[in-house]
Amino acid sequence: GFTVYFTGKYAKIAGYVEHGTRPHNIFPSDPNGVLSWVGKYGEQRFAKRVFHPGFRGRFFVQRTKQQIRPVLRQLYRMIWEKYHR
Repeated sequence: GFTVYFTGKYAKIAGYVEHGTRPHNIFPSDPNGVLSWVGKYGEQRFAKRVFHPGFRGRFFVQRTKQQIRPVLRQLYRMIWEKYHR
């Protein structure tokens, strides 16, 4: 079989992008800290917490798997035949 997994700097959030999230609050990692980001018009914004409305997910790995399944089956057969004859 084959295994697909995420690597690189976005590996920590890849599952959320793939499968989505429920609505939730986001808090700073430091309990005494604040969140900060650049706003829509370039202004610096700060908050003790923000509400994330949730995200449906992209399901790009699932869609890709469905699209390339025939190719992977053929590749698997070729490898099997090469090493098990």
